Amino acid sequence: MHKPVILAAAIIAHSIAPAQAQIMESSAIRGFASGLGGGTAAITTNNARAMARTPLSTMSPTQQTSLITSLTNQGRTLKKRGKARLAEQSYREALRVIAQRDGVGSKASVPVLILLTATLKEQSNFDDAISNQKTVVLFAKANVSAAPLEVISSQQELADLYTLKHDLISTENILKDNVTFANSNTEIPAETRETCQSSLTKFMDAQNAATSSKQTASGTTASAK
Repeated sequence: MHKPVILAAAIIAHSIAPAQAQIMESSAIRGFASGLGGGTAAITTNNARAMARTPLSTMSPTQQTSLITSLTNQGRTLKKRGKARLAEQSYREALRVIAQRDGVGSKASVPVLILLTATLKEQSNFDDAISNQKTVVLFAKANVSAAPLEVISSQQELADLYTLKHDLISTENILKDNVTFANSNTEIPAETRETCQSSLTKFMDAQNAATSSKQTASGTTASAK
């Protein structure tokens, strides 16, 4: 197993842990059902309710895959209805089922991690969102030869999360890493390389402007004294 995937497995385990601590096996599925209404959501709910009666450990891989799909769709529906916390729990439960089916560190967890990260971001839970996005970045880097652009897009999202957390040093480092990566990879289009450089330039210009403004304000205060 490649080093990025090993690290990703450790972070995924951290993402799953809260759900395991808070929810008994499959009981969450029954709880999530109460937050859904009719229509398509009801179909998802009925599927989840039916599978909830079957212990996860006795499900076939096909049943587990169906449950993962139901939980993921359920999370999307809950998020659209403004129930971000319930959506988060649904995504975490989906990750737990993926880990049960494939083992911790499965690449199949990436789409759910992306959805979970967006939900955590919406709740301003930037620490957990950053932790999950780091896992997405690690998987992208492990698959860099097949999809190099995913490295750049996943790192850009990570940089945005650090900005929201006001960790501007980390933001700068990631943007610089994106520029270095883009310039060293011949498969990256010139337009994407320019975008990476532009993002870094705009960020640095904003930082320099903020620093200059603070220095001016400090000098004005000192002169007034």
